[in-house]
Amino acid sequence: MIKTIKPKIKMKAEIKTIYPQQAKQLLKLNTRNRPLASRHVNLLADEMRTGNWKLNGETITLSGDTLLDGQHRLAACVLANTPFDSFVVEGADSDCFDTIDVGKKRTNADTLHVKGEKHYVALSSSLRVIHYYYNEIGENPGDACSQLTNIQVQKLLEWHPGIRKSVNKFTSPSHKALVPLSHVCAFHYIFSLKDPELADEFMEKLVTGANLSEDDPVAVLRNKLILTRLNNTKIASKFLRAYLIKTWNAVREGRTIKHLYWRTNRCPNEKFPVAK
Repeated sequence: MIKTIKPKIKMKAEIKTIYPQQAKQLLKLNTRNRPLASRHVNLLADEMRTGNWKLNGETITLSGDTLLDGQHRLAACVLANTPFDSFVVEGADSDCFDTIDVGKKRTNADTLHVKGEKHYVALSSSLRVIHYYYNEIGENPGDACSQLTNIQVQKLLEWHPGIRKSVNKFTSPSHKALVPLSHVCAFHYIFSLKDPELADEFMEKLVTGANLSEDDPVAVLRNKLILTRLNNTKIASKFLRAYLIKTWNAVREGRTIKHLYWRTNRCPNEKFPVAK
């Protein structure tokens, strides 16, 4: 049982609807907070615009004329031009500032684990890659690497339930490949939407290196990845995704390739490839 205590400081808390104009006024009291993280503000603003925002017990905390907590939510409210509901605590002790917002954030993987999903870490990372892909080929490629909220990752799983099968297929100690597991699972799923049998064959060859002829596009990709590893260099994730798709398209079309490139000096604005 939780014991009720009488606080030495008189605080009051109530649920309020905060409108953009009110949020602007409260942000003027923001004199002690850390710098705003624009990516996080954009993320929260998207949640508010789409109606995904939930009253979850987190507070906008004020000490007199100073805002102690809630700057990102208030800034998101202004950016989204959308009101939101929140607990508002007034009269907090100003000395409690260094105790606010120090807990561990719940990750996407934590959320899927709570929902009872197997292989929740691989599942969450694979869903992020799927999110990146569909943004990269969509109208807003600038959002391709945006962070996912825990609500968004659940919605992605609702839209792409088949990813569970791909994760189950490749999440094992024997499948430690040249390609990150998240990309193996995500692109196995994406490619299987086009040709399930070929997707199985393609990814098994990529992961194991078995049954590869010299002119197989998958062999070209593997050699590129091996050479990169031997040179102790890295391929940016977006380039890796482009190489995977280009290799898949060559296999689907029955073409051979000698080299894999994307956005070279000759073609710096090359569009992100779409899986065929």
